[in-house]
Amino acid sequence: MDYIYAAEEQLEFFTTKYPHLRYIAETNYAFSVKSIFQVSVERKLQLTDEFNLKKKEVKKYYKSILNNKYITMKKKLTYILFAFFSILYKLLLKFKYFIVSR
Repeated sequence: MDYIYAAEEQLEFFTTKYPHLRYIAETNYAFSVKSIFQVSVERKLQLTDEFNLKKKEVKKYYKSILNNKYITMKKKLTYILFAFFSILYKLLLKFKYFIVSR
């Protein structure tokens, strides 16, 4: 969770000091939450209620991510799956790890 807390601090910093670059911090925050989710699925860890709240919060940054020209379409699609269809994203991750582990 420290990774997410650092991203939150960065988001707060960019919001106050450099609001025109806020999209960078929003993107970092969203993908840090996605990374923690992915690791928890891979290692079969239980997610906390605090994390589930942060996962729901990620949805509000979709405009920043979709309009960010520096992010590939593949990453944008994985973000959409994670933010809006997390059950499907979780199933895809499990299937991916199943295939890799064979």
